[in-house]
Amino acid sequence: MKFDIDSFKKIRKEKRWSLAALARKINVTRVTMSRWENDKQPLTERRIRELAEVLEVPISSISDLKDKYGSSRELSQATGAFLSIMKTDHKARLERHNEFIKLLREQYEEIEKASVLINAILVSMDVIFYVKDTNNKYVIASNAFLNNVRLKNNFNVLGRKDSDFFPIKEARANYIEDLHVIETEKNLQKEDYIPGTRKKRWGIINKVPIKDRNGKNIGLIGSIIDITERKRQEEEKKLLNDVMVQAHGLVWAGYYIRKKKLWNNFRITYLNGAIKELFGVTKEEFVEKPRIWLDNAAKDQHDIIVKWLLSNEFPKNIAIKYNHPNGKQLLLEINIIRKNHLYFGSIRDITPKMGTFKTKH
Repeated sequence: MKFDIDSFKKIRKEKRWSLAALARKINVTRVTMSRWENDKQPLTERRIRELAEVLEVPISSISDLKDKYGSSRELSQATGAFLSIMKTDHKARLERHNEFIKLLREQYEEIEKASVLINAILVSMDVIFYVKDTNNKYVIASNAFLNNVRLKNNFNVLGRKDSDFFPIKEARANYIEDLHVIETEKNLQKEDYIPGTRKKRWGIINKVPIKDRNGKNIGLIGSIIDITERKRQEEEKKLLNDVMVQAHGLVWAGYYIRKKKLWNNFRITYLNGAIKELFGVTKEEFVEKPRIWLDNAAKDQHDIIVKWLLSNEFPKNIAIKYNHPNGKQLLLEINIIRKNHLYFGSIRDITPKMGTFKTKH
């Protein structure tokens, strides 16, 4: 592959394109463009084709590459068969015509089978999946990809760019990352936020360059497996360990299953064995009715406790008087911390300090 620098310079100037303007058009720096034009840095085939497209000239006018007009070997064979028909007598022409039709039908059937298979995969898979060409533009995408960016399942992504789906910063970051995979032809795997989720969901992101039967790079395949639940559990476990190190009593963890913070929307995910001693109820009873501790708190503290619970200041701490089912009144210290949508708490008995207790939080 050879880039004709002299022809490129001549055409660029004739078309009145400055280096800076041309660089912006194909998303590179002016320095990079200058290095290409002065033969100080080699170009990839994709970049040469981009330059030809912007300058609106055949690729052959600035390099030894050929334009892409669907010139696969199968299509060439079919075209050759068609042209040869015109050079024979009627009988031979009819025979060759039938061969040509048969060849086209076989090719169409193969394309149809591949198309059905690809569509079935894209519809059924719950993995975010997409394919891009060497111009970093989308070719196909799974329904999971479309659902992630809140588009209908039949949306056509062909020729679309990252900026058509994601916010500016995410689109730019994804574009640069995919471009690196395409140009270096190296796989990429990482755990990161899933683009388009406003950093609310995590995924294992894989990006793999794809090549044709001749080993030529033709784009990339991207896939994302959602691991948000796993990350949530890992984060919950870490924070829970931190709480347990500091606590000497009841430890719990949970989250709201809906945005509206009502008791019946709260789910307990962890509870240690101190629940029976402190509250006089079983784990099952507490999970079923997590507000049971508030119902048994001293009546004169209810308004203070509710106000404390509804505040958005974290971490937070309060001491309450609790009427234990055994008839005793305990003084309990409650601590709550929050990490994203997760809540963690510790409760310990500080009854010996009852004499010095004052309602505060």
